[in-house]
Amino acid sequence: MFKKYKLLRYMIPGVFFTNIFFVTFNYLTPVWSQQILRKGAEGYSLMELGLATGFFIGAFMAAVLSKRVSAKYGQMLAFLIEGLLMFFPAFKNLYYEVIVLLSVGIGFGMSNTFGATMIQEMIPKDYRGRAFGVLMTALGGVAPIGTFISGILAGILGLIGVFGISGIGVAIGAVILAAVFAKIPDMERAKAVV
Repeated sequence: MFKKYKLLRYMIPGVFFTNIFFVTFNYLTPVWSQQILRKGAEGYSLMELGLATGFFIGAFMAAVLSKRVSAKYGQMLAFLIEGLLMFFPAFKNLYYEVIVLLSVGIGFGMSNTFGATMIQEMIPKDYRGRAFGVLMTALGGVAPIGTFISGILAGILGLIGVFGISGIGVAIGAVILAAVFAKIPDMERAKAVV
């Protein structure tokens, strides 16, 4: 299935790589809020609200953008927006962190919408369920691997270091995914159907 469909051959490993580093933000953000921002549960809640709000905005933005751009270009833009995560540890200010996470959430919401559209439009129906299954398995399987890696990095680099490396890892993965998607011509025909 992967040899025949370029979309899956590039999307699944790229999303897996990027999400290995994003796991840090899923599991260590409460510690960041407590130790770095000194805002505790309230700060963590606001950061999570920013990310979740971004997801919803991103999904709606994908619907609007799909009238003007193909799913391929929408997906590339979404990847680049996700790369903004590398700025998360820069200022150590709650409101700045919320804005970064809101922006990244927009990228993730767009990426989820455009990515699902591309699979829907480009993978034949006989393989579509398998494609979604493999993608969801890769996303689910990344959490234990990512927590293991972020735990090791936190022990070596400290909390600020692991967030810095993880943000850069997400940004590198996002830029690579955008560049790879730019070179896949058969994605041009996929339009977002939202």
